[in-house]
Amino acid sequence: MKIRKYSINPRQVRLFEVQEDTLNRMFRDENYCRKKGFGSVADVIRIGLNRHLVEYEEHEFRKSVTS
Repeated sequence: MKIRKYSINPRQVRLFEVQEDTLNRMFRDENYCRKKGFGSVADVIRIGLNRHLVEYEEHEFRKSVTS
């Protein structure tokens, strides 16, 4: 049985033009992307999202121990 890595329902993300331009420039810099472990735009979005999710989980934990 194959373990599913990603969600069944993909999310669509609309980027600002400046974000799209910067991503395009960033992916032209292969050394930078390799060093950071970016293989695709989805990798960049997932990594950024994970930072916020971890921050929120820490917030929830701090709130639970102070209650």
